[in-house]
Amino acid sequence: MKRKHVSHDYTITTFVFVFTSFFLFFAIRPSLNLIFTLNKERADYTTINQQLDKQIEDIISAQNNYIALAPYINEINQAIPNRQILADTREVISTGSPELVNFSVQESTLLPLAGSQLNMIGLGTTLTGTYPSIKAYLTSLRALPRIVTLESVAITHGESTTSGSLNASVQLQTYFYHLP
Repeated sequence: MKRKHVSHDYTITTFVFVFTSFFLFFAIRPSLNLIFTLNKERADYTTINQQLDKQIEDIISAQNNYIALAPYINEINQAIPNRQILADTREVISTGSPELVNFSVQESTLLPLAGSQLNMIGLGTTLTGTYPSIKAYLTSLRALPRIVTLESVAITHGESTTSGSLNASVQLQTYFYHLP
């Protein structure tokens, strides 16, 4: 009779073990998987929220900068236009009293600013006039609304030394934004 008791104990032990295994496999394991998945999703959403918060801060900063610069937008657009118009450039740099005999545009090159859309145009001009008129022209370049860099000036006598006319070769650089 004692043998049946031992067999009955093994049966209960086996039943409890099988029941616990099934319970762990079908109830607790999916719950643990769900907990780990939810924790990973929470971490991902936290990272995404931080990135979006940073982008929102950048947008707010850009808006604040725009609001601060809004009164000066016309001057900025004149200083560095958003398109290359050579006729407009000729009109801008041909202000002044000497007669503009020649106007040539050198090749346009991209300024070496990493990630910039700023382009540079080299301009070569030849002027004929008196010394005061050439000096007035060069002085008037400082007052232009567009950014112009004076690279070089070469002044020579005109064809007639008695007329007092001079020839000036002026190399300039101006800039524009290249918008895609």
